[in-house]
Order: sequence, then structure tokens, then C-alpha cells
Amino acid sequence: MLEYDNKGRVNGAHFAVNDLSHQIIEAFMLTANEAVAAHFSKLGVPFLRRVHPAPSEEKLDEFAQFAELLGHRMKRSQDRFELQRLLNDTVDTPERAAIHYAMLRSFKQATYSPIQDEHYALASIDYCHFTSPIRRYPDLQVHRLLDRWLRTGKATADEKELIILGDHCSKMERRAETAERELVKLKLLQFLSTRLGEQMDAVITGVAEYGFLRPGREDSRRGIGSHFLARR
Repeated sequence: MLEYDNKGRVNGAHFAVNDLSHQIIEAFMLTANEAVAAHFSKLGVPFLRRVHPAPSEEKLDEFAQFAELLGHRMKRSQDRFELQRLLNDTVDTPERAAIHYAMLRSFKQATYSPIQDEHYALASIDYCHFTSPIRRYPDLQVHRLLDRWLRTGKATADEKELIILGDHCSKMERRAETAERELVKLKLLQFLSTRLGEQMDAVITGVAEYGFLRPGREDSRRGIGSHFLARR
């Protein structure tokens, strides 16, 4: 996370805190999201789900080959438990960043949709975003639906409208993420422009035709859950 001075200029950075209290709150939020989604599924009411389709076998096989090049062999590249084991085994190793980001890049993007599908990273069949209605419209839509059910004992929604809404919210999420990345990039470049000539440590996570890859580049995947990769 970037640090700013009183004039809004970047003057440093630090890792985001993820201590026990943060993990407990995250666990409560995940449970609430699953409970609401399971409730509407039981009622047969369409709602905006947070879905995360399973990655393709080809992508996971490619990732397993990459991990093996770094000395970490996977017996079953399609196995969630094997993926989790690899994350745990590399958390304190020099190749941590390369392996963790390579795994993220092998995943598909999470989206919003009323069509039932699993949340692969969380290993959850029924999942939605419910806990942040003041900053995410899909959460607000679910809150309105739940409020209607609590007041009247009934709740309905048009699945076709939800498909259009889910597609729009997914696109706007990608747009906001792109804008955020570009702003962070601008702030970092402004900060580094004052430190020309200095040598700094860096982490290389891969190599492409045009150069090196680094953590946080544009093709990293969001929407990954804390039970699996410490992100929802």
C-alpha cells in the first residue's frame, strides 16, 4: 500500500496488514455472503451471484510446469488442495512472488451473474457479494432483494435483467481496476522520478518477448477468495 505526505505525494509503501483480526472479519464476511446466496438459492429467487469459473486444464498444466521449473513439483495440477499446498509451501521462499502471481494469471476472472456457477477459488457453490452495499452496486441489489423478502415474505427478480446488470457491473469493475492501476503507476513514477540513479531490489515473476514481468501487472486476476488466495 502506498504512503502519502500531507501534500498527497507518495513518500513510501508498506505491505497490507493481514493479522488475525483481519482474518476473523474476512471469515465473517465470507460466511455472510454464502449464507445470503444459499438462502436465495433455496427460495429459487434469481440474484446477482459472484461467480468464478474453474480455470482450464491447459492453464493449470502450464502453471504446474512453471512451478516445477522452480523446484516445486505438483502431483495433480487440477486439484485445489494441491494448489493450496503449493501456496503454503512457498509462502516464505524466494520464488513466492513468481509462483503466486503465475497461479493468479492461470485463473479466469470473477464476474457477476444470476446463472448458478461455482466460485472456484472459494470452493463455494452459492456465493454473492453482500457485505459492501455502500461501495458495490451488486451488494446493494442483493440488499434490496433481501429487504423485500424480510418485509413481505416474497422476493422476485427478472433473470434477463440481472444478466444485463451483471454484465454491466463486471465491465465497470474491470474499468475501475484499470483506472486504479494507472493511478498507482502514475504515483509510483512520480515518486521514482525523485530517486533516479538509485539501485533498488525488484522481483521478477516471469519473462516475455518484450521484457520482464513483475507483480501487479495488468493481467493479474482479481476476485480471489481469502480461503484460497487471501483475496475475494
